[in-house]
Parts: sequence; C-alpha cells; structure tokens
Amino acid sequence: DANQIDERLSPLKSTIAAAKMLHWNHRYLGSWVLSVIAYNHGLKNLPRLKGKNVGFSKISHLFETQGRKKMSLGWASRSYYSEFLAVLYAESYRKVFFGEIPASSSSRVRSIMFDHLTKSQSGLSYALEKSLSLSEFRFLNSDIQNIHKPLPRGFAVVIPGNLENLHDFVKLTFKKVGASSELKTGNGKKKKGYSQISHCKEQHRT
Repeated sequence: DANQIDERLSPLKSTIAAAKMLHWNHRYLGSWVLSVIAYNHGLKNLPRLKGKNVGFSKISHLFETQGRKKMSLGWASRSYYSEFLAVLYAESYRKVFFGEIPASSSSRVRSIMFDHLTKSQSGLSYALEKSLSLSEFRFLNSDIQNIHKPLPRGFAVVIPGNLENLHDFVKLTFKKVGASSELKTGNGKKKKGYSQISHCKEQHRT
C-alpha cells in the first residue's frame, strides 16, 4: 500500500528538508533575502548575485509595484520575506507578546536521531525491537500511516537520541546539499530531503 508513508507529515523531516532547500538557494542565488523568497516563489526570474557586499539596489526592481512590472514579483512573493521577518520577530520576542509558557511535566526538551532500517520491517516490529512505547513511536513518526505494514529497507525512522548528536546533525545536514535524500509521499512523488540527526523540543504525552 503506497499510502502508508507520507514524509510531508513529519515536522522533523520537513524541517530539515526546508533547511537544506534554503541553504541550497543561498549558495545558488548568493543572498539570504532571495533564498527566502525562492522558498515560496522558486528560482525563476530571480537574479544570481556575486560578491559579499551586494546592495539592495541590485534586487530592488523585484519589489516594484509600478514601472517594470514584468521584472517584478507578484504580491505573494513580494510579501513573503516581510512575512518571514515578522515571524522571526514574533519568535524572538515571544515572551513579550505571549508571556511565559506554563511549565508542564509533559513538556521537555528532547534530542532525537534518525535510524535507517537495515531490513524491511513494520513500524510495530521496529518499535518492539527497540523497546519503544507505541505512543512515543507514533508521536515521533507521524509520517508512518500504518505501523503494521512493512517499511522499505533504508527508511529513516525517528528515535530518541542524545545531545551529542546535535553536532553531527549540523555536519551531516549541510555536508552535501546537492546529494540530499528526498521526502517520500503516498502517491510516489518525492521532494528534496532530510539528513540523519536532528534536535527538537518535544511536547510528548504518555
């Protein structure tokens, strides 16, 4: 059943895929502003900038609402970077806007890692093999729709890790951006992918 896996439903894998795409966009376009815009707009009609000291004047025409409209971006693409900055600002000052998040015994910082299956097996048999509770396995692997169906050999499964994995995650995620894995979907389509190890804040209920 091809619909048993949809890696777009995994916040962990999707986050790494997004980070890789932004990193690749930056290497190709030469600007973080353009790399964020390209995340929404794509690379089409965006200039490739060279050099470290490139001023905004080189890309200001993209944001024009009058004049050279054929060279400018649409409303959604023009607004995307501003929206990104707004989210970044809100996150940076979250305590000012939203106050302290109430402490909870079920909320804790967790470190996780990806383990690649060495054989085809179901999520259920893997969880039992690794002595993971099914609730924890389902929480960490939301992309696995049916834990009773066999998963392909080499599939990345999320399991609890340790804080030492974080350094390896950064190295592995950005070592070979062009040779990244892909996100698998139920209809067989693929999207640019994820790396080996990640670090997350887990809101886990047992």
